[in-house]
Amino acid sequence: MDHSKASIVELEENHIILCEIESDFSHESKVEAIKKSEHLMHNKERKMQLSFYQKIIGRLKDATSVLLFGPSTAKDEVRNILKEDKSFNGISIDVLSTDHLTENQQAEFIRKHFTIKNNR
Repeated sequence: MDHSKASIVELEENHIILCEIESDFSHESKVEAIKKSEHLMHNKERKMQLSFYQKIIGRLKDATSVLLFGPSTAKDEVRNILKEDKSFNGISIDVLSTDHLTENQQAEFIRKHFTIKNNR
């Protein structure tokens, strides 16, 4: 995940369900907002980023374990929101830094992470 896109990967009995979530704060909306004022642009960006994170968190509501990974700080920001949400108490949340990964690399990274975690 990064600040513009997140891949939600659900593992169910050796098969993977992939869902892509994208932020509504595009380059075009940034340009439009900055034409009005930089302050407005930053406010709009914060609101849209929070909305993006809420979409991600909505998909995680039934999770028993969460792995957030990617190259940016977005994963840390989502983890902080999850820590404040009491409905995620008791759910394992792991955060790891990675480079940008292809879908196949993501699937392998997730499998490896949970295989190691479950064998501890």
